[in-house]
Amino acid sequence: MNYLDPFQSNRPYIKEEFHKKIVAHSPKSTCDSLYYEYCQSPLCDAIVARLPAWLAPNLITVWGFSWNLSCLAMVYALYGNSTDGEFDPRLSAFVGVAYFIYTTADNCDGKQARRNGTGSVMGMLFDHGLDATTAILMNVVMLRMICVGNGLPAILGIQISTIPFYYLTMEEYYIGMLNLPMFTGPDDTSVVISMLCFFSAFMGSGEYWMEMLDVPYGINEYFGMEPQLRRSTFTIFVVYYVETTFVLLGSCKKFW
Repeated sequence: MNYLDPFQSNRPYIKEEFHKKIVAHSPKSTCDSLYYEYCQSPLCDAIVARLPAWLAPNLITVWGFSWNLSCLAMVYALYGNSTDGEFDPRLSAFVGVAYFIYTTADNCDGKQARRNGTGSVMGMLFDHGLDATTAILMNVVMLRMICVGNGLPAILGIQISTIPFYYLTMEEYYIGMLNLPMFTGPDDTSVVISMLCFFSAFMGSGEYWMEMLDVPYGINEYFGMEPQLRRSTFTIFVVYYVETTFVLLGSCKKFW
């Protein structure tokens, strides 16, 4: 038996009855972000207005994504696959610039597609696919930058971006529309991430994030944790549980 048989027997992957629906699909979304409306969108409009009309939107997407790949490649080349240890502040600054370029390009590609009439479902899936990949790749870079260490904090840190991404995509599937709130992951959080990179570069090689802090209110005894945690680990725990709570509550409110 050929190991490819189970995959070949399921061809075509997109059945005929669903093909027409995919071709006819028209993505719908709303964005209440003030940063996007008054800063990001006008900036991207100005950039797109200066781009040649023949430039393919997917090329803009790949160009922006290549900055994320360069960050991951440099981190892996310099530090391997560990998320522990010091981090060069110059690389922190580069990551901040690279991520801002990526998010800007990520907004420009859709505007370019609408400008030259080349928008398609394939383009949307390509764009969202690279966004989903970025949610993992750049989290690895960020966790290494703040010296979070290996283990549970690193696993939770990965989920900080993947959980909202999953629920927003699930929302679009069930209600037929992507609704981004006033504070959004794709836009507002990107500014926070870039600023965090510049802050880390200013603070040095990671000593600030590796400083040990006392766990307050006896929480460590309840969860069986150490009495002290790194500042980076403490930050990951707080952000993870606060974000997860808001995402779940927001999704429940929209679905039910």
